[in-house]
Parts: sequence; structure tokens; C-alpha cells
Amino acid sequence: MTAAVVGAVAAIASWRAATAAKKAAKTGELAAEHAASASNAAQKTAEYERATFNFMVDQERQRQALGVLVSWGGDFSSQSSIGGVHVLVENTSGTRITELQVWATRDGKRITEIGTMQDLGNANQLFDLIGTVEWFDTLSFKNGKGVVRFTDAVGIRWERRSGEAPITVDSTSPEP
Repeated sequence: MTAAVVGAVAAIASWRAATAAKKAAKTGELAAEHAASASNAAQKTAEYERATFNFMVDQERQRQALGVLVSWGGDFSSQSSIGGVHVLVENTSGTRITELQVWATRDGKRITEIGTMQDLGNANQLFDLIGTVEWFDTLSFKNGKGVVRFTDAVGIRWERRSGEAPITVDSTSPEP
């Protein structure tokens, strides 16, 4: 009988050990799942912070270019402006821009000569550009845009079209 009691106690102890091991394994699995979730959350947070930082860098880089505005229009009230287009460049950025090239397009094609100017401070400049197409092609304002290329204060080359966000251009960009 003593052997039976010892055997029963051993069986109970063995069952308790197995139950404790099963609980420990389950706890370990849960801990691993929580660690994986925490790792994923940390990775997503890092990606979001990196994207936010890159966005802020881009915004700061574009700050000056966003302050350069371009608009266009024809002035056909005098004989000298027939077949020509006026393009107005406004530098509201507070910083000088250099190496200006200005022209007008219609339906994406250049319709005027290219006007140039070495630099432009905090002033507006009206460019009276002579048309390079038939004069009646400059009359319609539909799909027409003034375009300016310039270099900002930190040396980045930009192109800005009427009503559009600025884009960077480089030496490999085609001439207008």
C-alpha cells in the first residue's frame, strides 16, 4: 500500500509538473506574440517618422520655389504686342533667385521666345515675349501657361508653371 500511495503522489506531482510546463509554454507563446506585435509597431512608427521627416525636408527644400509665382496673359491693346505674350514672375520668397529663363506654352508646346534675366530679388518682373507661332495661336488663353526656370539660393534648379507646383530640373533636362 505504501507503494500505491507513493505512486499516486508521484503521478499527481507528474501531472502538476506537466500542467505547469504547459502553462509556461503558453505564457512563452503569448510573450513571443506580444514581442512580435511590439516589434511591428516599432517598425511602423519608425517608417512613419522617416516619412514625416522626409516630407518636412522636401517642404523646406521647396519653400523658396513655392514663393516664386508665374502667370501669363496677352495684351493686344497695342500694335507692338500683337503675337506676344506677357509672363509675370513674382518672387515672394524673400530670397534672390538667379538664372531665370521665362517662356509661355500652350497645350504643352512653347509658343514664345525664351526671355532671360540674371537674377531677381524681391520684385515682380513682367516679360514681354514675342511669339514663335502664328500670332492667332497666342490669342487663346485656353491651356496656356507661363513657365519660369530658375536657381534658388541653395543652388537647386527649379521649373514652375502657372498654377502648378514647382519641380526640380537638372542639367540633363531638355531645353525649353
